[in-house]
This record gives sequence, structure tokens and C-alpha cells, in this order.
Amino acid sequence: MHAAQSLNQDSIVTRILLGSDSSLQTAMVSADLLSIHFSRIEALVDAADDVADLARLGCRTLCDALAECREHARSENVIGVLDCLSRAVSAHRTAKSLLLGIVELGDTDVAELAQLGVNLAMSVLDDLGA
Repeated sequence: MHAAQSLNQDSIVTRILLGSDSSLQTAMVSADLLSIHFSRIEALVDAADDVADLARLGCRTLCDALAECREHARSENVIGVLDCLSRAVSAHRTAKSLLLGIVELGDTDVAELAQLGVNLAMSVLDDLGA
């Protein structure tokens, strides 16, 4: 019996979407990197600064999104994977918006760092077709 015939439709879809080189896995790794990125930006600015507030919000949002995405992905069914994909897209859009705000408000060094995050978020959104 062919291996694909022994798998049900849900497991085939989840294997494709959750495989080690999949766009969804890349998005999850990117969300983790962006949360670290926000933490580093926060460390560079005054704690009472608006940029620090945006960085804290970005870090918290991405950490929450990543936890929810992993929970949905563990379900290993199509609905869970699609929920994870939706959450990943939303998190990257939010990160992009917050980072663009930081680009506008931050000094030159912080703005350059934030722009790198914007580029990463946009790249992942393009990869996900969003």
C-alpha cells in the first residue's frame, strides 16, 4: 500500500503545513525572533518612552501568539493548523505595524533595528501569501 493512501486527508494536510521546512514553521520561528527583537529594542530605550511601550506590547503580543499557535498546531488537524496559520498572519501584521511605529518614533539606531524587524515580518507575510 502506498504511504499516502494509508494517511487520512487531515494528516496529509498537517504534514505539508507543519513540516520542518514549511511556511508555517518559518512563521513560528520568525514570531519567536521578532519577540526577541522587540525585547532588544526595549533594552535600548528609556523605560518610560513610547518606543519602550510599543516594544513591550510587541513582545507580549508575539509571545501570546506563538503560544496559541503552538497549541493549535499540536492538535494536528486541519482546523487547528488553519487557526495557527491565521494567528501567525495576525501576529506578523501586528508586529509590522508596531515596528513601523518604532521606526517613526525611535532614534536612528533604534529605527534601523526596527526596520530589520519590519523587513522580516513583511517577508513572512509574503511567504504566507497574506
